[in-house]
Amino acid sequence: MILTIMASFAQEESRRISENIKWGKRKRFEEGKEDMVRIFGYCHTSDERYTISPKEAEIVREIFYRYVHGETRRQIAADLRERGIKTYSSGRWRHLLIDRMLNNEKYVGDAILQKTYAENHLTHKLVRNTGELPKYYVKDSHPAIVDRHLFEQAQKILKMRNVKYGNISYPYGEMLECPYCRKTLVHGSLKDISCAGNRIHNGGWGCYGKDGFRKYLVIQIFLDDAVISAYSKKHGIKMEKVDFYWLDYFIERILPGENDVSVIWKDGETTVAKMKFPKERFLPSPFSDFYNSYLERIRSGKKKNKNRFLMGLEVCENGNNESTGENRG
Repeated sequence: MILTIMASFAQEESRRISENIKWGKRKRFEEGKEDMVRIFGYCHTSDERYTISPKEAEIVREIFYRYVHGETRRQIAADLRERGIKTYSSGRWRHLLIDRMLNNEKYVGDAILQKTYAENHLTHKLVRNTGELPKYYVKDSHPAIVDRHLFEQAQKILKMRNVKYGNISYPYGEMLECPYCRKTLVHGSLKDISCAGNRIHNGGWGCYGKDGFRKYLVIQIFLDDAVISAYSKKHGIKMEKVDFYWLDYFIERILPGENDVSVIWKDGETTVAKMKFPKERFLPSPFSDFYNSYLERIRSGKKKNKNRFLMGLEVCENGNNESTGENRG
């Protein structure tokens, strides 16, 4: 009995101390004061402030620059490993670490406070704060390693490449308009379809979003070639591939048609470039008719579909494919 009473007192004391610590930390958060944690690119000063570590900061800037200029997280991580560069814990670079760095607001000089909290006073287990407690965003709380424009471009690309909820929308995002209904074109995989004997690896952009016309679908490889041609006409430089960073910097809107593409630049000028198709049936309208019949075979059960977020289809909870006008990308 005595031991039980003493254990109860000890547990209550532990809870009281835990609550006092929580109160102190939350008070610090409200005042914009952050807890110091080890982050690649930064060191801590004696007065609990972040200061830039020059050598590590160069690697951080390189990671952001390369990602924004079209390289994937896996490619960047593999290259850092090959060069023998170590993480702050002397571990190996992996794409998930690159992902966390690209998402970390601290590299632009900001801080989100109270991202995690202790689950209870017994386990002290830290859990992610998904709205249970207030978060505090402190802008310019410490020196930035990457500039805000580069950081914001990285955030846009991360969102475009996020396949968690459906199709990616890299590199065009919401720049493409349907020539018939002016709705934004959405991206979809066409990997099970061949064009001139070759699999279509980069997919296509079609009017298959919400309330879309569903009569226009352009294969990306032909669109890319025309946009690169337009850029060459405008700037006298031929880009190797289409990347978001230069689309975002120079282009306001892209209006693809049946045979050509009109690129509207941010300076107000327009450049028209031809799309080159191997056969007429690969032009956007006839190819859309073919794709619609392909979708119909899936809906009728005549063809199996393994792509959960196939453009123009939605997989319901019971596993059946149904038509949808909503983009899941």
